[in-house]
Amino acid sequence: MLSKRNIIILLFVVFISTSACILTGDSYQNADCPEVPKEEKPKPKDCKVDGNIYFEAPDGEYCFSYPYGYYGYKSPEESNAFIIQSGDPSLSIDPEDTPSSVNLLSPITLKIRYTPNEHNKTLWGFVSSEARLENVEDASPWTISDEEAYIAKRHINKTVIYYIYTQHNHVFYVLEFSAGITEAISISDRSHCADELEKLLFTVNETFHFLRW
Repeated sequence: MLSKRNIIILLFVVFISTSACILTGDSYQNADCPEVPKEEKPKPKDCKVDGNIYFEAPDGEYCFSYPYGYYGYKSPEESNAFIIQSGDPSLSIDPEDTPSSVNLLSPITLKIRYTPNEHNKTLWGFVSSEARLENVEDASPWTISDEEAYIAKRHINKTVIYYIYTQHNHVFYVLEFSAGITEAISISDRSHCADELEKLLFTVNETFHFLRW
């Protein structure tokens, strides 16, 4: 049976051994101590893609790339919205190639708008409220910038519009992709305009990243 003195010595040895594993870096390093994994910081996302135009939001909240042949501007009607639209090639010049989208008879448009989540809604709750206003046909689970999202297709008048809904830092974001033409098109159609709409949607979706986490 261990004496009281031996028990005290044993506890002291255990304490010293444990302390040695806590000390690291320049102070002490014990090869027998288990290695404590270091928490890695998230790597910054790269929105730049060769052959596309890089865009960063005026407030620095997000960035993405989009094909040549588009130009961007603040929405004159909504202070919290930014628009990318195909149009005059002189406004967005690729010196090595003439963008095909500028030859479209009608513009392809992306509008990005945001809404603060002031009532602590869920993302689906926000999508549902938007649906009641604008008659959502279908909404499917989606992902953008590693965030949960939904994608929906709507018919408004004679135009098909694709919406991507997501939430980041208690703010809802809506990306609207549309073609302003007299007959409805969708990305499943086999037409030049539909191809450009599809190209814009998937290029933006794949390169879109939030910059503040």
